Amino acid sequence: MMYDANGLLLETRCFKTKRNRRHPPRKKFPVAMASGMPDPLASLRSAIDAKLRDEGIYSQLRSLIQTHTTTVDHAIDDCPDHDDRVLHTLLESDVVQQLIASLQTPSLSVPGPSSFCTPPAATESIDEDATSGQVWPVLHVRVLGGRAFVDSLIDDTAACPTTGATVDGQTCTTSRTCLRYDVAFHGQRYQSRLVPCVVDPPFDEAMAFTLHPTTPNGGVVAKWEWLCAIEESMHWTITKHVQTRSLTTDSWQDVAVDLVAAATLDWRHWLTSPHPVVHIPLALHGPMKVPVGLVNLRLDMPSVRKSTATTHDAKTRLQKDTLTGHGTQSHLYQYCKQWWAEYVREYGASYVGKAHWIRLFVEDDTHHYKLVRESIIPMDVAALDGRRDIRRSDSMARLSCVEPTPSEAARFVSLVPFVRAAHVGTGRDATWHSIPAFLALGHGDCEEHAILLASLFLGFGLKTYVCMGTLRRKPASTSSAVAPPVRHVWVATILTTGVMLWEAVTGECVAASAPACPYDRVDCIFNHKSFFANCQTTELFGEVDWNVHNSALWKGLDAALIAQVRPRQPSISLRPPNVMTAADNEKLDTALRQWLYSTRRAHGLTCTKWHPNLSHYVRIALKSYEVERVFGTANADNVFFQNCIQGAVPQGHTFKGFPVSAIGLEDLQRKLMANAVGRDVILFPRAAHALFGVAIMSMPYPEGISLIWAMVAVVYKTS
Repeated sequence: MMYDANGLLLETRCFKTKRNRRHPPRKKFPVAMASGMPDPLASLRSAIDAKLRDEGIYSQLRSLIQTHTTTVDHAIDDCPDHDDRVLHTLLESDVVQQLIASLQTPSLSVPGPSSFCTPPAATESIDEDATSGQVWPVLHVRVLGGRAFVDSLIDDTAACPTTGATVDGQTCTTSRTCLRYDVAFHGQRYQSRLVPCVVDPPFDEAMAFTLHPTTPNGGVVAKWEWLCAIEESMHWTITKHVQTRSLTTDSWQDVAVDLVAAATLDWRHWLTSPHPVVHIPLALHGPMKVPVGLVNLRLDMPSVRKSTATTHDAKTRLQKDTLTGHGTQSHLYQYCKQWWAEYVREYGASYVGKAHWIRLFVEDDTHHYKLVRESIIPMDVAALDGRRDIRRSDSMARLSCVEPTPSEAARFVSLVPFVRAAHVGTGRDATWHSIPAFLALGHGDCEEHAILLASLFLGFGLKTYVCMGTLRRKPASTSSAVAPPVRHVWVATILTTGVMLWEAVTGECVAASAPACPYDRVDCIFNHKSFFANCQTTELFGEVDWNVHNSALWKGLDAALIAQVRPRQPSISLRPPNVMTAADNEKLDTALRQWLYSTRRAHGLTCTKWHPNLSHYVRIALKSYEVERVFGTANADNVFFQNCIQGAVPQGHTFKGFPVSAIGLEDLQRKLMANAVGRDVILFPRAAHALFGVAIMSMPYPEGISLIWAMVAVVYKTS
């Protein structure tokens, strides 16, 4: 079997052996059930069989198979994928393609087991822009299963608790390992259902992506021409989820999420094929570029009709673009080598004994090296209200709402769990995950956090750079020695009032000139348009001059040259926050109260009495805590909260409360017991003279993140 450079099937060769020289007798479909009544399914099969026989389809397929079996080397006959190759050849043949084209495309508006998980506008063959009345084509992608995911079957007992083990205070009854894929393309995203982690995962879902022209004159040129101009690749991320289910709840929760593979697909190969439906095997490679599996895809665009001329023109256009891109990449690499030699020659003597961190190229999750500035994609923040017409939680999200202010955007990024990227051996992993892979995993290192935050800030129109340098490490309490600084990545916004530095992992913001600035040195900065290396020799971070246009202070790459290299990463948007109803908050409140009951009972404290109004009073402060955490200023409601508490506490009584925030109820319960104050409130011994109160509030953020603020309080009589 032969494939071209783009992965399209060109030719397959079968061979004739003893097992296929004699055709087995053809099965006959039953035409009636045992009761004598006609079976509708059997009748339909008989009608289809008669139609295919009258059209000569069977004879044409036999002739096609016979042609391949007589012209192919016998050495391939025992290959395990022999039958798949024959089937693939039949699917790509003109006979089958013409048969598919003659069928009427069914309506996609009725949801089914593998229906489109898209807003209604994307479930049609064409999409109409409500503002301009322009109709845009829709690319249909169908996943026809996966193959050869052998490496994903490695035993996950290290990450998965055994039956009866306790996780986050809950006893696990069972566990499972699943696979899922996420697709990002043209500002749209899709997340599949979880399927069992087997050798041939049963992926069977369909997607629809609306295509819009990249230039305003998309309606003037030919349709195939502006479709070819959409150079954005389709990004696929395959993740493995190890999950457990507890005794108290029937829901599954992730214990570990690992990246299996990531790949990009140039959808424009559909334009170069003469067939209306194109089958593409997407090869996946894991660490060290080891093949980890294959996903079979089927691409179709019913609203676009291709001809031999347009197919030839599209193929010529893509070949020209490929040659131009390779030439630009080669020229850029040679230019960067010369630029780096000049930088070392001019400023290398000033950095003797200092290990500076300047990276021009970085390896991404698809195992391609790219300029670091290609990692940043400004994210559209115009549609702050979002479009929430989504049928299920695992559906495709179009351009959706993001956080309305930069401070809240920083808060959202800080809520994504931080996981240090490590690899086999010492040191840190040099691979930077793309934004789609970072969001699919749900966790990442400081590099991924900084890139996402910078992309959001650029969407707000702020002058933003990602900074690479070192962070001052806090010395150990038992040692007076100064710990050496560690390499770190953060974000800087250059404002008219000064330079603000944002720690993407925690969401904290500090002025660059502040004495409490935790950063030790900045080596280089970059965004989606520029790259600058620091040439200053000052030892104090607060004295760094951030005027990047001063060539004596910052050495930059040629902006016009790096602009010629188009980023491989697709445009992306955040999924809108989940809607939290009053019933959801009531369910969380009940769960927290039951947990407090059971925790006290487990420690021998059987008496737990509730204050009639204390829970309502302490709930006033929860929203204020989040506002203060985001914006750094106290809310006026804190004054009301203090007066409410004073009125609720009788003379001679004491109020004691502990607020805490976490992602998920289990994490919140763990934090309550880990803190000394929270543990004292929960396990307050003098229950006969104490009244308890709990308040909980869920605050939704994009990407399905729900931040839970809770306060556990007690009012007791002072002895």
